[in-house]
Amino acid sequence: DVISRLTHTGDFAGRPFDLMEYQAKLLTRPLFGWKRTNDGLRRFRKLFGFLPKGAGKSPWAAGTGIYLARCDGEAAAEVYAVANDRQQARTVHDNAKIMIEYAPLLEAGCVILKDSIYWKASHSTYMVLSSDAATAHGKRPHGLIFDEFHGQPDRDLYEALTRSLIKRRQPMSLIITHAGVDDESICVEEYDYAKGVLSGMILDDTCLPVIFELAPKDDWTDPAVLLKANPNFG
Repeated sequence: DVISRLTHTGDFAGRPFDLMEYQAKLLTRPLFGWKRTNDGLRRFRKLFGFLPKGAGKSPWAAGTGIYLARCDGEAAAEVYAVANDRQQARTVHDNAKIMIEYAPLLEAGCVILKDSIYWKASHSTYMVLSSDAATAHGKRPHGLIFDEFHGQPDRDLYEALTRSLIKRRQPMSLIITHAGVDDESICVEEYDYAKGVLSGMILDDTCLPVIFELAPKDDWTDPAVLLKANPNFG
């Protein structure tokens, strides 16, 4: 509900950010609505979202990051928009800044800087972070957003940040990416892990894999099969 009250940026600036069907059913509702029976905390702690360009990954991630930082009830929440370089990391972060500027309730008591957003009342931050692993140690992330994960050169930054998630009650790591070209990258490792969870070969009830892709024998030139790889097709 909070995310749907935000507005679009760019060409659709000011228009309500109504979640697309796949975003609502496969991403937002499972991530935030599926709770554990023993303690009421969230079941899913990691999303692997394998989606094509133009599927609305970055705006969705920006809105979700705002929720984690401002509306999730986590004191002094730290949310990081992470990418291989600082400019790419700012893609999600800049979307978030504009969304907040269009939302007076979110902007109240908020300090917006080039690479960070800070809410005074809750002491929560939403920051940009790039692949300098030395700066990642000592943080207490409540939310991690890895944008265009295929661009990560190695595991250093990912490991440094995800190992710190244990410091929070119900942290969330969001990996969003489209296919890269390096068959030996960390992205392929996480893709293989997510596929293992989907197939049942890997038992991990904290991981939510959302993978849109063609089968190896599908004809990518056939419009009839394009929906398999792109939930936004049409």
